[in-house]
Amino acid sequence: MAIKKISYEDLATAQREIDTVVNLEHKNIINYYNREIDQEMKFVYLGLGLCEGTLKDVITANSNFNSLLSDPSKE
Repeated sequence: MAIKKISYEDLATAQREIDTVVNLEHKNIINYYNREIDQEMKFVYLGLGLCEGTLKDVITANSNFNSLLSDPSKE
């Protein structure tokens, strides 16, 4: 599980993100598990499924990303 920490002052953004991920079910979308609001420290913590690797890893594994970087005319 990964924990994302969002400033309590940006609670509207956190709520929009929660509303979005709660309703998404896709193999490429990280799962939402729970949220905790720490009013004393003024943070919202989101419990999310851990993403393995980086975006570049996923793109590289599923496309000819590296060849496009070296020669954009191949696009």
